[in-house]
Amino acid sequence: MNLTKLVRLLGAALVVDPLFRILFFKLSTKLEFSIVWNNIIDNSLSSPTMFVEYWVLAPLTGVLLLSSFKIGQHLYMLLTFFNAYSLMTYKAFSWPYFSKSPHWSAFVLMAVNLVIVSVLYWPLVKKYVLSRHLRHLWDARGRYHSDLDGSMFIDKKGFEVSGRIKNISSGGLLFIVGMEVGLLAAVNDEGLVIIRDEENVFISLKFKVVNHRMSEGECLLGIEFTEVSSALRLKLLELLQKNSFNGGEFYSPPKPERINIS
Repeated sequence: MNLTKLVRLLGAALVVDPLFRILFFKLSTKLEFSIVWNNIIDNSLSSPTMFVEYWVLAPLTGVLLLSSFKIGQHLYMLLTFFNAYSLMTYKAFSWPYFSKSPHWSAFVLMAVNLVIVSVLYWPLVKKYVLSRHLRHLWDARGRYHSDLDGSMFIDKKGFEVSGRIKNISSGGLLFIVGMEVGLLAAVNDEGLVIIRDEENVFISLKFKVVNHRMSEGECLLGIEFTEVSSALRLKLLELLQKNSFNGGEFYSPPKPERINIS
């Protein structure tokens, strides 16, 4: 199972988590369903905090995980840490499990959530932590040389162009197009880029042009990804991982030449 499918499955499981808890309570107590249901409803309605803790936190975490908003990823991380804290500080036979300890599935879900958070934030850890203190060991954004095909559509200019991707990272890529097309593009242009790998798997991402230069009859467009959802970020990480396994090497920007002034 790839990461994208795992995220979708985890998000769906979190959305219906309150129903799983009802089923667990019913099976563990062997009480009639009406008694179980009334007990949960009465307790959850006894205070706003208890209602939110049971009916809102887990589903909201799942919705944020599946959302396409960038801020949703950060809120998902915060809720994951809060849920982990609540799980680790649970007191026996208290709300919301009414058992000596939470069901084992709650720990499995939390472990998978923490792994997903680690995967999503690994590029930021490399950029702001590891690259700061261990520059000689880590590339700041995990940028790889590549020979992938792609196409891009620039908003407000109404044209689509195919080209080659010279290097790629989790935050952007360097796109090579013909000179005549490159003259039509400019810094701060926005649009959609479609990446195609060797297995004809397509990834489409919104972008903004942050660098534009001409070289040897070609135009090199440095683009930065914008509005990357959690699912798209995982697809991108899969692509980078596949590229590294296929012999892709880290890309190191060329050092500027020194000019001797005599």
